[in-house]
Amino acid sequence: MAFALTLFVEAANRRLAPAMTPHPHDNDVCKYLYLTLCADMPSLPAAEHPEPDHCPTLYTAFSTLCSHYDGDPLQATVCARVLAFHFLMERTAGAVLSKWMQPHPDTLQFVELHPAVIAAIATTRLHGSVLLSESVFVELVAEKARSMVKRVQ
Repeated sequence: MAFALTLFVEAANRRLAPAMTPHPHDNDVCKYLYLTLCADMPSLPAAEHPEPDHCPTLYTAFSTLCSHYDGDPLQATVCARVLAFHFLMERTAGAVLSKWMQPHPDTLQFVELHPAVIAAIATTRLHGSVLLSESVFVELVAEKARSMVKRVQ
């Protein structure tokens, strides 16, 4: 999951070689998956509803991730989880997880996520939506963090 998040962020920030980033319209499976996942977001006003033509950076990042997992049976779930996490972070400006983030030591542009966040992204139930419940997700992160501490002790 950590790799998938990194790939998504690097593609969104346009730091991948052009050969690594597919043309947004090259993969019909990715486009269909993206539109299907985003269609499940009724709380967004129509003008802000993300579609490939309206949100090219987000779609390019998603398409890069989706294409990387082409043929993998976990393609849809990995993509849905990363997109759900992206929307959670965007919606809360990262504040909901500030306790489990720290600045990256090499650059101020990035943060490091606590391993419990990565574990929670990988295991949270999505129930057909890419909108994570903030309270449920934070509770799951806290539970994962507690279990990690117990294993270390």
